[in-house]
Amino acid sequence: MEHIEMTEETEKLRSKKERDLATYPDRLIQVGEACALTSLSRTQIHRLCNEPEYAHLGFPKSVPLGLSRRAWFLPAVRRWISERAAADTGQASEPSSTADKDTSPPWEV
Repeated sequence: MEHIEMTEETEKLRSKKERDLATYPDRLIQVGEACALTSLSRTQIHRLCNEPEYAHLGFPKSVPLGLSRRAWFLPAVRRWISERAAADTGQASEPSSTADKDTSPPWEV
């Protein structure tokens, strides 16, 4: 019985999250939600944002919310996901320099 209640509660939370996404499509998201959307870890996202060797991957810039909190625009993260998917399926052009090809993305490190 307890398991069923957890499932119903999870469904309520999932439905609320889906409603929030539909209601506020241009909102800011914090690192936890960026992780959930991209399937990357917090460390990988911070590498994409802060380390020059990953700049060619074009992860969206974050905006400061306070002294130690940053967020990303949801549409920019979704666009980045779409671009990565297109690049992986061969729909986008390959990197032109050989240096870009030698640097593996942070999720392959």
